[in-house]
Amino acid sequence: MNKVELKHLCPKSLCVNNGLVSLIANISGTLDKIKHKEKISIENLRISKDNFELAVGSYDIDTNKNNTAYLKELYCKNSESEDIKIPSLNMVINSDFIKIPDFNIYMPNSMLKTKIDVLNYTNKPNLFVNIDGYINSKDIKRFANSSTRYPIKLTINGDKENQTCNAQVLLEKTDIFEEPMILNLSSKFEKNNFKIDDLSLITHSGKFSSDLKGNL
Repeated sequence: MNKVELKHLCPKSLCVNNGLVSLIANISGTLDKIKHKEKISIENLRISKDNFELAVGSYDIDTNKNNTAYLKELYCKNSESEDIKIPSLNMVINSDFIKIPDFNIYMPNSMLKTKIDVLNYTNKPNLFVNIDGYINSKDIKRFANSSTRYPIKLTINGDKENQTCNAQVLLEKTDIFEEPMILNLSSKFEKNNFKIDDLSLITHSGKFSSDLKGNL
């Protein structure tokens, strides 16, 4: 198949302004047991609306070889932060789960290591997200006049209706506190309702680890 412009295939509501897609599909088997293999390639995808822009340099998956999709040069521009960049990430797509192993999200002065798992995505999806890294206040436009680094750890898990979010931010340098503090957040989304179980500041000494309970 020759390359086709995505903006001619996608509805206008998706705001796709640029991108080329090619697809090669092989189908075999019987009507009650169809086997299919595909090779899909997308180049220079660009989506933009108002003050938001998302670009993907390339997306490639060849199920003749494996079930892994390879994305490169992801870029996001928005009105709230400095530009967000993801050099590359891999998506393992199986019949009942999607796994995105560790990948890094960058802003000019910040880095977040992220891992995502989606189980049973065709039936009752369960989401698991783990984020570990740091954000510099300089990368958030409303705080751009300051430059303070905040280590952060965040986990999200749940299904389509209910999610649990636990996050901790280490306040190493502030004008208010004389010693390091942890800002601890435990919250839930339950059927479109947001509930905070805990929002507290706790004195911290020692290592800021991935064991959120141990940090407290």
